[in-house]
This record gives sequence, C-alpha cells and structure tokens, in this order.
Amino acid sequence: MIALFVITVFVALLTSWLLHYYKYEKFLGKFKGPHPLPILGNALQFGSTAGLLTSGSVKWKKHRKILTPAFHFQILEQFVDVFDHYGNILVKKLGQEIGRKSVDIYPYVTLCSLDVICATSMGTQVNAQDDSESKYVFSVKEMSRIVIEKTFSALKRFDSFYYFSKDYHKETKALNILHGYTNSVIRSRKEELIKNDGHNDNVALGKDDIGRKKRKTFLDLLLEYRKDGQSMTDEEIREEVDTFMFEGHDTTSAAIAFALYALAKNPDVQEKAVEELRSIFAADKDRPATHRELQEMKYLEM
Repeated sequence: MIALFVITVFVALLTSWLLHYYKYEKFLGKFKGPHPLPILGNALQFGSTAGLLTSGSVKWKKHRKILTPAFHFQILEQFVDVFDHYGNILVKKLGQEIGRKSVDIYPYVTLCSLDVICATSMGTQVNAQDDSESKYVFSVKEMSRIVIEKTFSALKRFDSFYYFSKDYHKETKALNILHGYTNSVIRSRKEELIKNDGHNDNVALGKDDIGRKKRKTFLDLLLEYRKDGQSMTDEEIREEVDTFMFEGHDTTSAAIAFALYALAKNPDVQEKAVEELRSIFAADKDRPATHRELQEMKYLEM
C-alpha cells in the first residue's frame, strides 16, 4: 500500500515537472540567474491570466513596450490628488484606532492601496476602505490568500490535486468576479471613448463636467494603443489591468506598511519626518499636497 502511494506521488511529480519544463524552460533559459523550482512552477498564474508578470518572451516584449509610457512621471503627476483623497480616508480610519496600544496597520494600508490603484489603472471607484466586504474587495482578498497558501502547499502545486480542493472552486468564483468587473469597465470605457470621438479608429479622451481633460488612466493608454494597424485585444487588456491591480496593490501595501512600522519603531526618525512636513505645509496642514511639494520631502524619501 505504501509502495503504491510512493509510486503514485512519484509519477505525479514527474508529470508535473515535465509539463512545467515544456511550458517554461525554453523561455526562462534565455535569462541569466537561477531557474524556478520545476515542481513549484509559477504560483502567480491563474486560469488563463498571463499578464506582463507571467507571459512568454514574444508577448512580454510586445506588452513591455506598450506599458512603459504608462509610468512616465508626467502621467503619474495627474494622480497626486487621487493619492491625497484616499490618503485622507486612510488617516481618518487610523484615527479611530487612537488610544490602542498596538494596531495591525496592514489591512488598512491594503484597502487604501486597492482604492488608489483601481482609480489610477481603471478610473473606477471601488470604495474598498468604506466597503471592505464588497464582492470585488472580498475576491481580491480571497485571491491573495489563495496565492500564499498555494505557494506553500506541496499538494496544491499539482493541478490534479488542486482541482479537487475547496480553494480551486473559491478561486474560480473569485476570478469570475474580478474578470467580470474588469471586462465591464473595459467595455464601458471603450464605449465612452468612441462616443466622445465619434468613430473607432482614433479614440480620444472625453472631458468632465467643467470641461477639464480627464486623466489618462492605465486602461486608457492600453485602449488607445495602435501600431501597424494592430491593437491589444480586450483579453490582453484585461490581463494587464488585472496584473497591474493585483500585483501592484499588494507590493505597494507591503512597502508602505513596513515604512510605517519602521517609523513607529523609531520615534526620533518619525519626528524628523513630521518636522519636514511642518516646514512644507506650515499652518495649513490639511490642504492637498502638490507634486512639487512631494519632491521637497527629501528626508521622508530617504
């Protein structure tokens, strides 16, 4: 009985290794550095999603060129007021924790990051900080949990075992919600861009109620992309938006949460950072920060 079990596990491991080798090794072998463990594979690829983070060489090169302009500083400057708006909500939420000896700040920062990244990538408001149990927010949390558990679970790394787990069905449900939301935003934005311009070939940004040009979001840049008569498909756009949203909010949350933790553990450093802010904002501490003022925060940037 034990021998049969060992043989079965060995065959499963060998099959998984061969599948991962065939799928990834030829591409990954072109890059210097250690290769991923063949049995672990890639825990970040779910279903048919293959954004910039997990796509192959040809697709990666194409999308990399498309996405680079989205991170130009002039694009990012447009969203300073977005950062300020959701940052103020975060401060109010943390204000409710005043008086407690300790508080887990990571969940607060995660919801704030999700608000910001959805606003900047898709131009939508998910209101994660005010409605942390909405279907979309819950699905993001669920996928984050599944990624971690799947990474550290020997059995869940094999599709043949994972398909029978509860997490597989939860993942499928969560992905349907996330993909459905992103697809609806893409359709809505395409219709808006086409309507404002009058035809499909040269879509332009619309204007808001006061005639000011709307911000060019990450999604807008992908929708506007044209080269040699070719554009990105809706599926490719969804993959990149989902990757940007999912991976971006998680890494940003971790960095901000650790920075706040480090400041809390070092009161002298925290005081110097606060003093720098006082010198910039003077008595008007509640007004929004400008991009120029952010550049003046030399000590905080350290």
